[in-house]
Amino acid sequence: MDALVFAVHDAPEGDPADNELEPPERAHGDYKAAYDLIGQRYPDLGYYGVADPKRLPPDLEATIGDAVDDLADIVGDLERGIWRFENTNADDAFWHLRFDYRSHWGFHARELSLYLHALQFR
Repeated sequence: MDALVFAVHDAPEGDPADNELEPPERAHGDYKAAYDLIGQRYPDLGYYGVADPKRLPPDLEATIGDAVDDLADIVGDLERGIWRFENTNADDAFWHLRFDYRSHWGFHARELSLYLHALQFR
């Protein structure tokens, strides 16, 4: 997980393409298949506690993360990035990879990383 995050930080900023091409929506079955496969390969992964790091008591609310769902979401976002490399250009792909990291899968990766660390060392 750490190597993936470092790779995104080292990737070029990129520039979005000036076209309307969009990757196909990920079908529910594709997500479910990824979720099921990840769950089978990593049966010890489960739910974990998460809190918004910008909120402090008394406003702090704990929520629940799902490690398998996090990985399935990350896979989906990376698949869209690969689609952009194959169907637009590298600049567009890098731009979307970094955008998706900052707006979606980076949160999953960071929370998941902390959970994995706790599983291994606590």
